[in-house]
Amino acid sequence: MSPAAPSRASADATCAGDQALIRLYTEHGPRRWWALGAVMLAVLAVGLDLTVLSVALPTLAGVLRASETGLQWFSSGHALALTAAMCRQVCSVTVTGGRR
Repeated sequence: MSPAAPSRASADATCAGDQALIRLYTEHGPRRWWALGAVMLAVLAVGLDLTVLSVALPTLAGVLRASETGLQWFSSGHALALTAAMCRQVCSVTVTGGRR
C-alpha cells in the first residue's frame, strides 16, 4: 500500500508559507544585521567593563572598607545600571535606524 500523495492545495499552502518566510527574512535584511551587531557590541562592552570591575574589587574593598556582601551589591548594581544604559542606547539606535 503506497502512501497518499499530497494534494495540490497543501503543496500550494506550503509554498505560500515558504514565500512568506522568505519575505520576512529578506525585507529587513541589512537592518537586522546592524541591529545584531549593535547588541553584540553592547554585550561585549558590558562584559569587558564587568571584567575590569572584578579585577578592581580587591582595591575597592580596601578603600571603601566594604564587606563581601557590600561588594556583591556594588557589582550587581553597577552591572544592572550599565546594562540598562546600554539597552536604552542600543534600542534607540536599532529602532530608529540611527535617525532622530
